Amino acid sequence: MRDMKKMKDENRKWVKQQELVENQLKKISEIIEKISKALNFYFHEATAEVKKHA
Repeated sequence: MRDMKKMKDENRKWVKQQELVENQLKKISEIIEKISKALNFYFHEATAEVKKHA
C-alpha cells in the first residue's frame, strides 16, 4: 500500500515536470517565431534600402 502511494506521488511529480517542460517549450517556440519574424522584417527593410541606393 505504501509503495503504491509512493509510486502515485512520483508519477504526479513526473507529470508536473512534463507540464512545466511543455510550457517552457511552447514559450521558446513563441520566442523563436518572434525572432524569425523580426529577422524577416529587417532583411526586407535592408533589401529595400539597398535597392533604393543601387
